[in-house]
Amino acid sequence: MRHYVVGACLAAFCAFPAAAQQQITAKSGEEVQAGWIGSVGANCTPNPVPSVQPSKLAQHGQIKLIEGEVQTDSVPECPGIKIPAIVVFYTSSPGYKGTDEFVLAPTGGAEQAYQVTVE
Repeated sequence: MRHYVVGACLAAFCAFPAAAQQQITAKSGEEVQAGWIGSVGANCTPNPVPSVQPSKLAQHGQIKLIEGEVQTDSVPECPGIKIPAIVVFYTSSPGYKGTDEFVLAPTGGAEQAYQVTVE
């Protein structure tokens, strides 16, 4: 199943950067898009969809990774480019309020940490 999402890259782009932490706000029990992981090579050529594995699971919710395609203007040299990516979703346990964290590891790239504030 392919999902089409328009947004900004919250994880890796053009080259996988050093580990970074993304801040996300979510409502208890509701799914939220936490970001996406994909990259672009030379001459605005999209790289294949990366393989992504969790290296730390969320303690108070679940993460969902869906292969899809994103369209972004995040790369000035490649406006409107469509990129195969892994789209990241998070859903807290029903009734949970507080913070949660998880870490994803794309093959060939730096780990990406996510900190979720659940309201």
